[in-house]
Amino acid sequence: MWSIGIFLTYLNYIFMDEVNNQSPASGERAQNSTSLSQPPEPITPPPAPLPPGNPNNLVPPALPSSKPLTALILGVIALIAWIYPYGGMVIAGLGLYLGIKGKNTTKKRLAVTGIILCSIGLVLSLVNLTLYYLYVNITDNQSIADLPNPNASLPNSAGTASSTSINVSSWQEFTSTSSGFSILVPNVPQKQTQSNVPIAGTKMTYTVDTYTALDLVTAYLITVGTYPVKISSEDPKPILESAVNEMVKEGAGKIVSSSFGDFGTYKSLAFVLSGGNVNLTFKGKAILTAQKLYIVIMRAPASKFNDSYYQKYIGSLKIL
Repeated sequence: MWSIGIFLTYLNYIFMDEVNNQSPASGERAQNSTSLSQPPEPITPPPAPLPPGNPNNLVPPALPSSKPLTALILGVIALIAWIYPYGGMVIAGLGLYLGIKGKNTTKKRLAVTGIILCSIGLVLSLVNLTLYYLYVNITDNQSIADLPNPNASLPNSAGTASSTSINVSSWQEFTSTSSGFSILVPNVPQKQTQSNVPIAGTKMTYTVDTYTALDLVTAYLITVGTYPVKISSEDPKPILESAVNEMVKEGAGKIVSSSFGDFGTYKSLAFVLSGGNVNLTFKGKAILTAQKLYIVIMRAPASKFNDSYYQKYIGSLKIL
């Protein structure tokens, strides 16, 4: 009997142990039942993935640099260095480069200020360089070969003849202290003056005095060009040739002959021109002094040109 009791006790132990093992599941079901009776908590969706690139325009942090300060210093120097245009352009250009490179740093204001100063310095340097070359060009061109020729005032016709023929023996000496010459002429020359005549390519002016004496068919002309600067040329031949060539361009005819020589202490060019629109002969001399160009001419129709008159006329010329 006692063995049956032990067996029943064993069965009871197993049953209670099974019950105890199933009780947590029952509690869990009860909890689940309770939670199902409550409303579910809202579910927050995960954030959407960001698109590629830089959608928020995020700017990388600026890096410290010495370029802005250097550009500013060069800009200040450029405001002085423009006086020497080549150096000013180099300094301003370097400052501009550093200023542009330094705009993305922590010292952006310094970089912008340097760019502005360097730009001003560069403009001033360019203006100074331009004015310098203009000045040099004007100075280099202040030679009589490039200045307007006073022969422009010479008439191209024989002019109005006087009513009386003049004998060579009755010629009289004419002196002009303002133009600095004296010469024998058949009668008192008529003077024409052109003042403040612009010189091409410069801001200067010059004065042209033309003296004309006439007989029946012959004109005796003395043209004096006075320039505001002294004529300095180691070789005056091109200047004298230019004066004669200008007469040819103005219709005085073609060059028949020409020869260089001396007129006292001055260089001269003797020439003969013939042809032209009315078949005139021009014979004369171009004489170059320190500040004047003299063109002394006898002009007559080719068939009536008197060389003995010319020799007396040109032989009496004196430069005062």
